[in-house]
Amino acid sequence: VQVNGDSHAAIWVDGIRIDAGVPPNSKHAEFSSIATGFVVGNALVRGPDPHSQDSADFVEPFSWSPAGGWVPFRLDHVTVAVIVSLNSHGIAVGAGSGPNFSNTLGVLFDAAAGTGEGEFPGVQLFIRNVPTGINDSLLIAVSALLNQVGTTGGPIALVSRGSTSNGRVLPPGVIGDQTAGINNAGVIGGQSNGLPVLWVPNP
Repeated sequence: VQVNGDSHAAIWVDGIRIDAGVPPNSKHAEFSSIATGFVVGNALVRGPDPHSQDSADFVEPFSWSPAGGWVPFRLDHVTVAVIVSLNSHGIAVGAGSGPNFSNTLGVLFDAAAGTGEGEFPGVQLFIRNVPTGINDSLLIAVSALLNQVGTTGGPIALVSRGSTSNGRVLPPGVIGDQTAGINNAGVIGGQSNGLPVLWVPNP
């Protein structure tokens, strides 16, 4: 919702729009996922730039409720992060960067506890694991980069259970495959060769 030049996050309940505003020191916020009892999103928050004497806008993940308003997640192992998907148990996933901003980690969030922990890749074959969705069975859709002899081979689609740091390659394992999300039936949406695809679990 645009309000006086600022971008406010909003939800619609029974056709009624609720303007959730923005967190302190922010002019842009948006919700990224909603589940029973939980609403999460990201905001650009003004803060000191560690590389200069100036201030800059940094993305920060938040939970939100009508009673409590905006509450930032306490992050471990990451300096900045985004939250992208949430299940009905309050477990969410996203991606973040470490203190030197050079490595990308998958992040597992606990919305009830207000914490987010960056997970270092557990399988060295894959680097830069970026989760795109989580379902109620804790299956996580991931887009990763394939590490080939120390060089980046390209994106590949993974599915993992309960962790963002490892997983198995979705068939047929084509470089360029990317995930976009997962539902509670375990169906994963994404793209392959520039076309939309669905990965459907075997019965």
